[in-house]
Amino acid sequence: MGTAKKPTRAAQTIPPALRRQLLRRDGGRCQVPGCRHATFVDVHQLRPRSEGGANTLENLALCGAHHRASHAGKLSSAGTPSKHLSLLHADGTPYGHAPLPPIAELRASAYRALTHLGFRESEAKWALARAPLTTNVTLEDMIRQTLRELARERH
Repeated sequence: MGTAKKPTRAAQTIPPALRRQLLRRDGGRCQVPGCRHATFVDVHQLRPRSEGGANTLENLALCGAHHRASHAGKLSSAGTPSKHLSLLHADGTPYGHAPLPPIAELRASAYRALTHLGFRESEAKWALARAPLTTNVTLEDMIRQTLRELARERH
């Protein structure tokens, strides 16, 4: 029998000193308008390291719920914490306004499909932001539209 591989330990990617600066800057709370999370907050990289984002104070924000929603394609962000950080629902409506549920879920599904196809988070969000917001679009149509946008961008 082969030997079982020992699981790798999770590595802390945010240096403790930088984490403390972030907690001081944001008062240990999520800075998303209307969010009250102050316990079990995650450090979220606004631009992922896999896409060139750095571990800098300007690229970090706090919140567990918004961190997960961003990686699931349900939220996108623009700006930085010092220069008006804004978030958008998957359907393009500003965070804090009620999203259009069917379109938001459809866009989140299309986002997951694009990232599973190998597109970066930022590419998928960019293409979805250019897809028309119509109520009668199917998931297949939305993925086709975003793939066309991505193909145009690469040429």
